[in-house]
Amino acid sequence: MTNPGTCFGFKFEGVPVCVKKYDIEANDGNSWIRVADVEENFMRKCNHTFDTIQAEKIRVNVYSTWGDRSARITEIRAAHEE
Repeated sequence: MTNPGTCFGFKFEGVPVCVKKYDIEANDGNSWIRVADVEENFMRKCNHTFDTIQAEKIRVNVYSTWGDRSARITEIRAAHEE
């Protein structure tokens, strides 16, 4: 998480292992609702805030990295914050 190429909000090109483009969807029991759409990401740890919904499932769709052939998600957390 502290890769010097991707921390403290500074962008350094050429970090191939970082996910570049992705979206996050939540399933309310009937359909998938897109809650985040990210392009040009360069951080290894990302936090997203969106309107409260009741969801049964969450999925992350990864579309590209900065060059690596594969993407890995280490952890996903979801919480209701008031």
